[in-house]
Amino acid sequence: MRATRWLGGLGLCLMLAGAGPAAAMDTAPSTDLPDLSESRAAIYSGDYERALALLIPFTYGTDPSTAIVKAQIALVQWLIGGVGFGVLLLIIKSFWPAA
Repeated sequence: MRATRWLGGLGLCLMLAGAGPAAAMDTAPSTDLPDLSESRAAIYSGDYERALALLIPFTYGTDPSTAIVKAQIALVQWLIGGVGFGVLLLIIKSFWPAA
Protein backbone atom coordinates (compact mmCIF):
# COMPACT_ATOMS: atom_id res chain seq x y z
CA MET A 1 0.00 0.00 0.00
CA ARG A 2 2.83 2.33 0.83
CA ALA A 3 4.58 1.61 -2.49
CA THR A 4 1.36 2.33 -4.38
CA ARG A 5 1.08 5.77 -2.82
CA TRP A 6 4.73 6.46 -3.47
CA LEU A 7 4.50 5.48 -7.14
CA GLY A 8 1.26 7.44 -7.55
CA GLY A 9 2.92 10.51 -6.07
CA LEU A 10 5.93 10.01 -8.33
CA GLY A 11 3.68 9.76 -11.38
CA LEU A 12 1.83 12.92 -10.37
CA CYS A 13 5.12 14.78 -9.91
CA LEU A 14 6.34 13.64 -13.34
CA MET A 15 3.12 14.82 -14.99
CA LEU A 16 3.28 18.20 -13.27
CA ALA A 17 6.95 18.62 -14.11
CA GLY A 18 6.25 17.88 -17.77
CA ALA A 19 3.29 20.24 -17.94
CA GLY A 20 5.16 23.23 -16.49
CA PRO A 21 7.47 23.99 -19.44
CA ALA A 22 4.65 23.43 -21.94
CA ALA A 23 2.43 25.95 -20.19
CA ALA A 24 5.29 28.43 -19.97
CA MET A 25 5.73 28.43 -23.76
CA ASP A 26 2.00 28.74 -24.48
CA THR A 27 2.00 32.37 -25.65
CA ALA A 28 4.83 34.53 -26.88
CA PRO A 29 5.22 38.13 -25.76
CA SER A 30 3.69 40.49 -28.32
CA THR A 31 6.90 42.48 -28.64
CA ASP A 32 8.82 39.46 -29.97
CA LEU A 33 6.44 38.67 -32.84
CA PRO A 34 7.54 39.48 -36.39
CA ASP A 35 5.42 41.54 -38.77
CA LEU A 36 3.84 39.09 -41.21
CA SER A 37 1.56 41.55 -43.01
CA GLU A 38 3.65 41.53 -46.20
CA SER A 39 3.70 37.74 -46.44
CA ARG A 40 -0.01 37.57 -45.58
CA ALA A 41 -0.76 40.04 -48.40
CA ALA A 42 1.31 37.91 -50.79
CA ILE A 43 -0.69 34.81 -49.81
CA TYR A 44 -4.03 36.57 -50.27
CA SER A 45 -2.95 37.88 -53.68
CA GLY A 46 -1.95 34.38 -54.78
CA ASP A 47 1.80 35.08 -55.05
CA TYR A 48 2.83 31.99 -53.13
CA GLU A 49 6.47 31.97 -54.24
CA ARG A 50 6.99 35.48 -52.86
CA ALA A 51 5.17 34.56 -49.65
CA LEU A 52 7.38 31.49 -49.24
CA ALA A 53 10.49 33.59 -49.85
CA LEU A 54 9.32 36.00 -47.14
CA LEU A 55 8.54 33.22 -44.64
CA ILE A 56 11.65 31.05 -45.10
CA PRO A 57 13.91 33.33 -42.98
CA PHE A 58 11.57 32.68 -40.02
CA THR A 59 12.35 28.96 -40.16
CA TYR A 60 15.63 27.44 -39.02
CA GLY A 61 17.68 29.24 -41.64
CA THR A 62 17.60 30.62 -45.14
CA ASP A 63 17.93 27.27 -46.91
CA PRO A 64 14.59 25.44 -47.25
CA SER A 65 16.23 22.01 -47.29
CA THR A 66 17.88 22.75 -43.93
CA ALA A 67 14.52 23.67 -42.44
CA ILE A 68 12.99 20.44 -43.72
CA VAL A 69 15.81 18.32 -42.31
CA LYS A 70 15.63 20.04 -38.93
CA ALA A 71 11.86 19.59 -38.83
CA GLN A 72 12.29 15.89 -39.59
CA ILE A 73 14.92 15.57 -36.86
CA ALA A 74 12.54 17.26 -34.41
CA LEU A 75 9.82 14.76 -35.39
CA VAL A 76 12.17 11.82 -34.82
CA GLN A 77 13.17 13.24 -31.43
CA TRP A 78 9.49 13.60 -30.53
CA LEU A 79 8.81 9.99 -31.54
CA ILE A 80 11.79 8.69 -29.57
CA GLY A 81 10.66 10.68 -26.55
CA GLY A 82 7.18 9.15 -26.83
CA VAL A 83 8.60 5.64 -27.05
CA GLY A 84 10.87 6.35 -24.09
CA PHE A 85 7.92 7.58 -22.05
CA GLY A 86 5.98 4.44 -23.00
CA VAL A 87 8.86 2.24 -21.87
CA LEU A 88 9.04 4.18 -18.61
CA LEU A 89 5.34 3.56 -18.03
CA LEU A 90 5.82 -0.16 -18.70
CA ILE A 91 8.68 -0.29 -16.20
CA ILE A 92 6.59 1.49 -13.57
CA LYS A 93 3.67 -0.87 -14.30
CA SER A 94 5.92 -3.90 -13.78
CA PHE A 95 6.61 -2.74 -10.22
CA TRP A 96 2.95 -1.87 -9.56
CA PRO A 97 1.27 -4.39 -7.24
CA ALA A 98 -1.30 -6.60 -8.93
CA ALA A 99 -4.91 -5.82 -8.10
